[in-house]
Order: sequence, then structure tokens, then C-alpha cells
Amino acid sequence: MSNNLWIMWKQKGRKIFFAPLYVIRFEYPRSRYYSKLERFKRQYPTPDTITYTGDKLKYYRYERGIQSKDVAAFAGIDRDTYRSYEKDTTYYRREVIEKIAQLLDVEVHELLDDYNRFIYDGQGKKIKMIRKSFGMTQYEFAEYIGVLPGTLKQWEQERTRISKKAFLMLMEISNK
Repeated sequence: MSNNLWIMWKQKGRKIFFAPLYVIRFEYPRSRYYSKLERFKRQYPTPDTITYTGDKLKYYRYERGIQSKDVAAFAGIDRDTYRSYEKDTTYYRREVIEKIAQLLDVEVHELLDDYNRFIYDGQGKKIKMIRKSFGMTQYEFAEYIGVLPGTLKQWEQERTRISKKAFLMLMEISNK
């Protein structure tokens, strides 16, 4: 007989009844969440392989076995807002990212990508430092990088946040 075919029997009085029994075996499908986690772990085996803040948030959350709704509640934000954080929002509020880092038991800098770390550490002083390394005035540097002088001034005074596109361009110029 095969591993799946059995004989079932039952005795009633003096008579014995036989019947074939075929056992079908199959694996239970894994939950969607688990397979998503597996795929993510294969794609990013360590946090060093991750470049985006959203993926880092997801990595550490999976590592700690915490659900997104719990992170959102701890950070004091809406669940949908936290989901947008994991989908790589370009800006993360300082107080929120600090609470999330506290819950995930990591340093804030470990969660942030280059752009968000630049903003978190104070974009104004960093932009000013880059400008001064070129030995230029605000007006000259603004013209050099192709922005209005008022925009550069607002970045340096941290009145407005530098866009990711402008940040990448600034990094490219400063690495020359």
C-alpha cells in the first residue's frame, strides 16, 4: 500500500466491515503577513543593506515583532500616517521619529537615510558649511546651485526644508 492509502475497518457483532481510506496531505498556506516578512528578510538581510528610512522602520518593526498599529499608537500618530512613514515619506517629524526609535530600541540615526539625517542634524548649518567651503556668498552660491537667494537663505535659517531633489543636487556638487 502507499503512504496515503489505508484500510478502515469496523466490527458490528460478528461481521467486520472494510473500506478503503485515502488520506490527502497538503501544506497549509502560510499567512500573507508571514510570506511578506520572509520576502522582506530575503531582500534586506541586515539593516546595513537598507537605504530608505521607510524600509528601515519596517525592518526594525519586523525584528521586534511589533505591529504597525502599535507603533502608531506609541508615537501618537494615526495608523495611516505610520503606514505612509513605511512607504517612505520624504519627511519624518522629529518628535515622532524619536518616539519610534525609542520603541524600536535603536538610535534615531540608524533609522534615517542620508536626506532625513541631513535634516535631523540641522540642514541650515550643513548648507552654510558647504557654501563656505566654496568660499561663496549666499547670492553667489544660490546662483551656482540654481535656486533663488531667498530660498537658500530660508534653508540656512531652517525656515523651510530643503527638498530631496535639491539635497541630492547639493550632495553631488559638494562631492566634486
